[in-house]
Amino acid sequence: MFPSPLETPRLTLRRPTLGDAEAMYANYARNPRVTRYLCWPAHRSASDAASFLRELEQRTEREEEFAWVIVLRERNWLCGSIGIRLKGAVAEFGYCLAEEAWGQGIATEAARAIVPLAWSRPEVTRLEAFVHVQHMRSTRVLEKAGLRYARLDRAHTVLPALGRQKQDMLRYELARPRGI
Repeated sequence: MFPSPLETPRLTLRRPTLGDAEAMYANYARNPRVTRYLCWPAHRSASDAASFLRELEQRTEREEEFAWVIVLRERNWLCGSIGIRLKGAVAEFGYCLAEEAWGQGIATEAARAIVPLAWSRPEVTRLEAFVHVQHMRSTRVLEKAGLRYARLDRAHTVLPALGRQKQDMLRYELARPRGI
């Protein structure tokens, strides 16, 4: 298990609970602009968010995925989520953020708190993140968190908001630092 909660200068990152479903739905999960480049569709109701959280809890219990909700402390505002999915020696990293929170450094601050946690798992040798080729704002967040562009993966991931075809994705990586 990874630690929770985590504190950064402006944020509290904590484990999501079923009680977060309403805020998750209202603040970001229903927004098609937020979910445009995500591997899950915009939620149609708080019930969708609750189902998502129940599935996440099961993946966490199996130690496949670990997630935190992002809370901006000054407003006590749940404005996004961030997580790590374990796949053998690779940890996949991802996040989403409420549109109102874009451009404020919140995603970067959260990412910088989470990225080093991947190395607490001895089996993890590489951290990866995938970004749609048109989602350049997200590439800057990953770079600020220490990941570097590795390659273009053609027809890699289905993004529901963009249809049923697999989309071209940019792969960003970070190798386990020496001595860790």
